[in-house]
Amino acid sequence: MKKRSNKLSHAAHIKRHTKGTSNELSFSVLDAAKNALDEGKDTPTEQARRFGRINLFTMPGRKKPPATPVKDQLQSLAGALANPVLPKAPATSLPTPKSEEPDEEELSPAVEPVFIEQAPAEPAAPSFESAPRSSGRTSRDEIAWRKGRRRRRKILAGVASAVIIIALVGAGVWWLYNDNVRYQQNTQQLEQSHDALAATDELLLKLDEALQDPLGESAAAFYEQHESEVQQCLASLDEAEKNATDAAAGLRETLERTAADNLMSASSARRTMFDAGWEILEQAQGMRSAYQQMQDIWQQVLDADAQAREAAQQASSGSRDAISAGKDLEAQAKTKLEETAAELEEFAQENTEVDVFAFQAYVAKRIEALGYAIASDEALEARDTQKATENNDAYNAADEEAAGLAATLPADPGQPVLDAMEELSANAVETYEAARAQASTSDAFLRDYFGSSER
Repeated sequence: MKKRSNKLSHAAHIKRHTKGTSNELSFSVLDAAKNALDEGKDTPTEQARRFGRINLFTMPGRKKPPATPVKDQLQSLAGALANPVLPKAPATSLPTPKSEEPDEEELSPAVEPVFIEQAPAEPAAPSFESAPRSSGRTSRDEIAWRKGRRRRRKILAGVASAVIIIALVGAGVWWLYNDNVRYQQNTQQLEQSHDALAATDELLLKLDEALQDPLGESAAAFYEQHESEVQQCLASLDEAEKNATDAAAGLRETLERTAADNLMSASSARRTMFDAGWEILEQAQGMRSAYQQMQDIWQQVLDADAQAREAAQQASSGSRDAISAGKDLEAQAKTKLEETAAELEEFAQENTEVDVFAFQAYVAKRIEALGYAIASDEALEARDTQKATENNDAYNAADEEAAGLAATLPADPGQPVLDAMEELSANAVETYEAARAQASTSDAFLRDYFGSSER
């Protein structure tokens, strides 16, 4: 019995470390089954008839040792363990022994179930080649199949890792390539912006020169001839600023970003210079006629003064004819000054921003002085020396006052117009000068940057 029990224990032995091998019954189970067949303890027919049958009660007496399952029973036992089914209790009553010797069939020991300890099942990895345990393979084939599956998994994992690495490297190379393309495009946009900016420099220099004398002939010629060119320059500046703005959005280097900022600053400054400069020229256009008008008025005053001096020289001889000729010249000078005074009044009403009060005062005093001179000449012709002397003294006093007013007048009779022009265009001039300084600063950096880039 002990020997048979050892065989059964050996047959039911389970390997606890099954990594790399099958976790099914070990080969000793098959060996034990083979040995049991060789001993011939039980015939296959009898064991097949008793297999799966468990007696709940047995008669007292000598028990036969449990027979080792044969091959067919072993396979049935393995299937029963895989899909256990609880046995039904027999419906018959308890058997009554007929004799002292129990029937062999009744004394047959119950087949005790063999509990097979299995290793914890590993979570099944997703695989298209996984096969169920009941695939019909032998243990050796099962072990080989599992080893092959693990080997294929390792190969697939390696291939997947290689593909991921290659994809990451490719993505990095692609990003670097695109980044370099974007950098080239951005630097090209910077050059295009600089070219559009440089196209406006020639006309901007002419404008700056014309603004040195807004009321001069060169300023008038610029205003009449270059209006369409100014509009083209403004369009070029829009293009330059757009290219610089687009390039700045994709630049990360400090130097290139600074160049883009200076391009935008230079474009904005030039646009401001064109706008403010053109506003100054438009204001000068309206003031130019006023300036010329003041020049003409002052020339009339000078002509009247010249006639008055000539009349004084003729009257100084004392003869009746000389006094009469001088009186006529003084009357002509006085008439011319009166006409000049009327023109000044009209000019002042039309150009309220121009202050001509000093000129009006001088002309009025000269008219007053000539009036005293004519009265003195008339008194001399009438041989009224006392009246002639009184009018002559009044003439001298008025002439002295006129001389004092003349000293306060500007050397340029058009200066009141220039003063008014300066006051009207003060904001535009200030804006132009600030933009000019800004453009100068930005251009200094751009000359260094694009000069070094060309080298």
